[in-house]
Amino acid sequence: MDLDSNCMQAKHFRAQIESGKAVKKQIWKQIVERKIQNQSQLLCKLSLGADMLKPYYSNVKSGDSTNREGIAARVKHLFGRQFIRDRAGDCPNNFLNYGYALLRSAVARAIMDAGLLPTVGIFHCNYYNSFPLADDLMEPYRPFIDEKVYEIFKFRKLTK
Repeated sequence: MDLDSNCMQAKHFRAQIESGKAVKKQIWKQIVERKIQNQSQLLCKLSLGADMLKPYYSNVKSGDSTNREGIAARVKHLFGRQFIRDRAGDCPNNFLNYGYALLRSAVARAIMDAGLLPTVGIFHCNYYNSFPLADDLMEPYRPFIDEKVYEIFKFRKLTK
């Protein structure tokens, strides 16, 4: 959907641009909490650590000032303790890259459909990134991609 087809476009743009730091920090806190909760639920579902991430999502501060997201990401039970997330890394990184790219594009389309500016992010900001809002809003959904990649990765491990 193109930007000018949404009749509320100017109102949404203004509200998005004028939202203050405090609002953005609270939204980012909620995003991080949900992302870590979803990571935790996935680990529980796969019997890889019941509630091990609860201390992380229970203690997220405004704007994630204590970096609970980064610390929770270091809990490496899904792909093994030796796994390092690296865009150019070995399998399953290539599967994660593909899944996250699909997720990002779906979120970007939803942002555009909602009449929001994808270039105005909440937390992510980069001069060369046209979709920081998509990068922000996709965070809670990453564990769903992780689950699918885990299923593929485990299957591949079993068939080798």
